[in-house]
Amino acid sequence: MITFPRDSALETAWSGCLEYMARCVSRRAQLESALASPARDLGLANLDRCRGYAQHLQTILLQQHQQTATLLEEYTAVR
Repeated sequence: MITFPRDSALETAWSGCLEYMARCVSRRAQLESALASPARDLGLANLDRCRGYAQHLQTILLQQHQQTATLLEEYTAVR
């Protein structure tokens, strides 16, 4: 297989994506543990809003990850 100079850039970018995704999952777990025993002044509505927003961002992250993986697979197939 012929390797191109840009292949290393793609590999670096992809590993960066995986690290970012792992960091996001970790931060969401930290948020969930913090929301398990919140301050009283937050209220239930705000807690639900925080959980919903974090879930929405996680969903977007997963969609973007899948789209990037598909694009990368198609790009390498074309080569």
